[in-house]
Amino acid sequence: MLVSASAGAVTITGDFIFSIVYNIYQGIYKEGILMDKFRLLSTVCNGLLFLLSSTVTLANVIDFETVPGSAPQDRLPITDQYQVSHGVTFYLVEPDGTPHLEKTGAFFESGYAFINQELNSYDIESPGYEGGMGNYFLRFGINNLTRFPGPTLIIDYATPVSAASGQIWDIDAAPGNVDGFESWTIMARDGGGNVIETINSPNGVEYTELDSLDGKPWIWSFNRTSSDIHSIAIRFTGTANLVGLAFDNFSPASADSDFDGIPDGADNCPGHSNTNQVDSDGDGIGDVCDPQTCGDDILQEPEQCDDGNRVSGDGCSSDCGNECSAVTGSTYVDSTCCVVNACYPDEGLYNHGLYVACVTHAAKEHGLKGSMKGAVVSAASRSTVNMPGYCSMSE
Repeated sequence: MLVSASAGAVTITGDFIFSIVYNIYQGIYKEGILMDKFRLLSTVCNGLLFLLSSTVTLANVIDFETVPGSAPQDRLPITDQYQVSHGVTFYLVEPDGTPHLEKTGAFFESGYAFINQELNSYDIESPGYEGGMGNYFLRFGINNLTRFPGPTLIIDYATPVSAASGQIWDIDAAPGNVDGFESWTIMARDGGGNVIETINSPNGVEYTELDSLDGKPWIWSFNRTSSDIHSIAIRFTGTANLVGLAFDNFSPASADSDFDGIPDGADNCPGHSNTNQVDSDGDGIGDVCDPQTCGDDILQEPEQCDDGNRVSGDGCSSDCGNECSAVTGSTYVDSTCCVVNACYPDEGLYNHGLYVACVTHAAKEHGLKGSMKGAVVSAASRSTVNMPGYCSMSE
């Protein structure tokens, strides 16, 4: 998937071209690339699009599922493999070292970065978050958990950027908080190594708490007004004696303004959290911020109705038009007027208030909900029905 967001220019070398060709050949390269002033070249490899032209614009997420120039594997050292594709290098300080890939669901014997307390298992997501870490993520060195305070992960940029976002998984605390809690500080730094912006994670709590991040992601995001981020430091700042890092889904040059795990450059609704990215009408705008999405149970012009689906025959058509022939104007009931008919003449209702109450109950019984139910009850309230045999509603 190609995502466009500026990350600055990098020099195009023979190694750069070789890297692209090599990874296309291997069928594992999935980063979107843009370069100006070259003819447009579209290459489909495993369903992926590459656009090549003189300046490289980079915004794809580094999810560590592919590693340029090699295949991902457990305990693979990660240093400068992403320098060509994304303009970033990774290393550890205090003490100096090298971060490594970790395979999700790893057994104790092969090393691990965290323990999912709820599942009593290693390096695996909690229920409802399955697949969020993919097959690999970035951790500290090849040892298991390190002693407090642990090293600091540094991400260096070849060219400064204005935005970045990523995820740290499993920020929790041991049961009873007997071993302290986990927390992390993310620091954006300028060219001199000075901290220019800081983001602090919540303090971890044990998995039984409602706000626990046990086996779940915490999303951080920088979105500055100028390209002054030269490096990012990720430092453990909790009180736990044993420290493990699970870093994943890093977007080197794009913020995540709504913290839904989708960088702004790829998000179809960057102002509202919508992890599922549902776009029912296929217009490129996610349902949660699309004012005219038929089937989202929100009645907005020019829709005549919206019952939460795009199925005809239930009183509201697949394109959100009225289907009831027993109404006038823009008010409606279901396709056979069964809600109104259920309330008279057999009930013998000669009182308008009782009629409205009956319609309200019948609408619920017949499965109407949301905007459709509200419109039926509202129309009944505005009607002049107070005697048997009247089966229409007026504005």
